[in-house]
Amino acid sequence: MQHEPRTAIRILLNGLGRDTGPTGICRVAANHASALAQSGVVEHLVLAVGAWQREMYTSLLGPAADKVEFVLADINNSSLARNRWFASEVPLLAKKFASALVHYSFPVTGIYQHCALFVASSSLEGHCLPVAGAASNHAKAHCSDSPS
Repeated sequence: MQHEPRTAIRILLNGLGRDTGPTGICRVAANHASALAQSGVVEHLVLAVGAWQREMYTSLLGPAADKVEFVLADINNSSLARNRWFASEVPLLAKKFASALVHYSFPVTGIYQHCALFVASSSLEGHCLPVAGAASNHAKAHCSDSPS
C-alpha cells in the first residue's frame, strides 16, 4: 500500500530561556530545530529565542541554522519579562507566521485557537538526543512518509 506524501508544515519553536549555554529548554529547542530543519517535512521553521541566545543557537544548530528563521526577543533576561513575552508575543508570532504547530516550554491553555501545541519539559533533558547527527536520524524515523 502506498501512502500519500505528507504536507509540509509551518512550525514555531520556543527556545527562549535565561541561559546562554545549552541547558534545559535550550537543549530541547535546539534538538527539535535541528531534527525538523533536516527532516524535509517543514515548510517554514521559526525559532524564537532571547537576543542573548542567538549565538548559542547558531552554534548548536551548525549548518541547520541556515534553514531556521530566528526571531529575537529583545527583552530583559528576567523571569517576569520572559513570562510576559511567552503570554503576549508567542501567540502573535504563531498568527504572524501562520504556524500549524507551536512548541511551548510549559503547559498553556486557552490562548491558541488556530493551531496545535506541543509542550516539552526541560526535565526530560537527559532523554534528549544530541543536537547533531542522531537528531536528524530521529526526525527521519518519525517524520518520514513510510509507515511505522
